[in-house]
Amino acid sequence: MYNSRYTHKADSVYKALPEGKDMDLIFTLRFHRKVKKDNTISLNNEIIQLPPSRMALSYMRCWVEIKIREDGKTYVLYKNIIILETRLQKPIRELDVERKQRYLSQRIIA
Repeated sequence: MYNSRYTHKADSVYKALPEGKDMDLIFTLRFHRKVKKDNTISLNNEIIQLPPSRMALSYMRCWVEIKIREDGKTYVLYKNIIILETRLQKPIRELDVERKQRYLSQRIIA
């Protein structure tokens, strides 16, 4: 009696994927870089030149997001809009933070 009076049917908490959402851009490695004065960014010891687009002629001093898919395809985004699609020449290596953490965990404290 008590349970039937105070319970109600709950709506599903799962939502449908929005139309046009690219799952390949969600499951990626993500990095943030600040664009240099010559409209370039560096990642993995490679220099990436950013071309002018309809949004801006230059992205100097702007923060961009770099997304790298598992197959190596690389996207550079500014304000969640893709401004460049490319491939890195070398495979991505470990992040500096991960290397530092691994190094610090191996140290012996006397």
